[in-house]
Amino acid sequence: MKVTTSKTIQKEQQDTPESRFNNAWQRIVNQRKKNQQLQKKMNSFTETTMEQLQAPEQDYASILYVICEQFLVFYQRKSLSNWQRETLMEWFMEHYQFLRSSPFVGHLDLDSLASQCQKAIVNMHPEIAEEVDNLWQEDGLDIEDDLEDDDSLEGDDPFTEDMFESLFSDFIQNEASDEQDTKEDIFSEFFRKQKAENEKQQHEEKELDKLMKTGALNKLFRKILRQLHPDLEQDEDRRKAKNQLVSQLTDARDNGDIGTIFTMYAEHIGESPLRSLGDADLDNATKVLQRQFEQLRDQKDDILFEAGPIAAAIYSRFHRKTKKATQEAINDHIKELQQDTQSLKEFSVYVTSIAKLKPYLEDRYDRQFYVPF
Repeated sequence: MKVTTSKTIQKEQQDTPESRFNNAWQRIVNQRKKNQQLQKKMNSFTETTMEQLQAPEQDYASILYVICEQFLVFYQRKSLSNWQRETLMEWFMEHYQFLRSSPFVGHLDLDSLASQCQKAIVNMHPEIAEEVDNLWQEDGLDIEDDLEDDDSLEGDDPFTEDMFESLFSDFIQNEASDEQDTKEDIFSEFFRKQKAENEKQQHEEKELDKLMKTGALNKLFRKILRQLHPDLEQDEDRRKAKNQLVSQLTDARDNGDIGTIFTMYAEHIGESPLRSLGDADLDNATKVLQRQFEQLRDQKDDILFEAGPIAAAIYSRFHRKTKKATQEAINDHIKELQQDTQSLKEFSVYVTSIAKLKPYLEDRYDRQFYVPF
């Protein structure tokens, strides 16, 4: 139901306080429906998509788990050099962190894998056993960083480090200075916009507070409250339903949600709330409605966040404008996943010795220093 009092306001060309208010209110109603539909759509989409992904994702996770166990066995071979062992642990942690973040690993015992890793590190580095225990207990899991920082494991020449530090000190200082200037510019612009936004919001809150205290709006609220009062109902189910509506109405008043108040007035009283509002209140109400519409429109990211990280990731990764495009995106991912799974299985079968593993470690190590032009 529209809240406009005039049946003659049909033409888009007319621009009156009443038509502006009605348009702002209708945008809120429509945006609320869109947000509710998005929430339902996300839940349904996540459920159906995860059903399709479960089997191939579990296969991929399973072979990663097997490879992680192989890496831990290789890690304890004394024929590995320090850099090879560090590279291998980084590789292991890359896979392990992926498994920890995956929603498809319920069939795997990641605690057992973590325990195996802890034992392997302590076996090779008994001198840092206590530090490793603390890291795993705190769930820090940055083992490879800690190993690199440990002086007892390093074989670098201090003279070489000093030489490079001297050669590049000027460059580092200049780069740091430029970076600092850039950060200051970014932060200055951010705080300027933030201050302007806060000032705008404070002004709108004052207008809203003024509007919520007007006699006309309180009159609307009390009229809806009388209509929905649960004590007037004899039936228990209807009394519970009205209790919920009164709670919704009270929350709308406390939160300054005049869009909900007007909607409930039109729905339960059956007439336009504009008859009780003067022109001044109408203009202020329109401004507040426009602001609330913008907030509802910007709630998409919040809806994605509130749905949970898994649902948000799946929706953002696979959802497209059409069902066909969506299914193609899912199918492409499954196909790529199956290819990667097969490659990992072949790797696991092939790499059965240190000699076969070392070329892979060398390749990963060299890629750390490769800078594409």
